[in-house]
Amino acid sequence: MKTKSILLILFAISIVFTSCSKKNEFIKPSGNVITKTMSVDDINKLDIEGPYNVSVSLTSDEEGVIIEADDNLHQYIERLQIEDRLVVKFTQNITVDYETATLNLIISMKSLINIYGAGAINLIVNDEINTDHFHLELSGASNFQGKVNSNSFSAILTGASDINIIGSTGEFEVIVEGACEMYGFDFATNTLDADLEGASRINLTVNNSMDVKASGASSVYYKGDAIINSQKLSGDSKIVKVG
Repeated sequence: MKTKSILLILFAISIVFTSCSKKNEFIKPSGNVITKTMSVDDINKLDIEGPYNVSVSLTSDEEGVIIEADDNLHQYIERLQIEDRLVVKFTQNITVDYETATLNLIISMKSLINIYGAGAINLIVNDEINTDHFHLELSGASNFQGKVNSNSFSAILTGASDINIIGSTGEFEVIVEGACEMYGFDFATNTLDADLEGASRINLTVNNSMDVKASGASSVYYKGDAIINSQKLSGDSKIVKVG
């Protein structure tokens, strides 16, 4: 019995090592770009992984997704709607020469309340986002550009991701890690709750009050007449009033 148990354990370990050592398939883009479409219905959330250039239009007209990519990449692009969420990502175990690939998503949707982007996504929302609460999460050198007007706004930025934003919110809660940056003096909030790490920086306008925790040479640059309720700064981090 003991010998049998040992053999089973060794077999399980061999499976793990085999799966871990399996190399991703390398795909070189063909250069022949073709377009495919996808029908969606009442989506208001985006979940996109990969270095796509994403253009979003908010419209009351017909919703849909246009995917422009090299013809030999389409088969590896997973796209599906899960309830009110659009999910687009590459299948596992492939590596793509992204520098030469064409990967464009053109999305038409009626409303937008939540974005998750990872893997060097570049996302632009062409129309103003109006919602009660908006949530944005970016990782892996991803970028977001848009105008947001909401009662509350939460954001998580990691891994050298950036946002360029205008608009306003009543409450802004942001977590920033790993050399991320927010460009947003034209974005105003009544209250700010910020947690920054790793040489990150945010620029914005704060009207009423702020609570800031910052470490690792991170910084908050702000305009407005906000009172600093609390601050916990370390590692050459700072809060700077501008203008």
